[in-house]
Amino acid sequence: MESFKTLGINAIRIYTIDNSQNHDEAMQLLDEAGIYLALDANTPQYSLNRENIDSLHASYNDVYLQSVFATIDAFAGYSKMTGL
Repeated sequence: MESFKTLGINAIRIYTIDNSQNHDEAMQLLDEAGIYLALDANTPQYSLNRENIDSLHASYNDVYLQSVFATIDAFAGYSKMTGL
């Protein structure tokens, strides 16, 4: 984290995360360094299929939504969080 601070980085973006794991240590380090996290709620396993309108509408299903909400719930208590 010291390198991030030295470089003046104040935010990072994470494209995918395992929402079933504990991220307290990493989030504490980011918080102490004053670094914000922008986290995508989608994952390669659960994301929207934008091939056409029908596949997009089919993407909004219980499994997809449960994954998105689980990610939001897992990170809701951390400071310096922003969701994408």
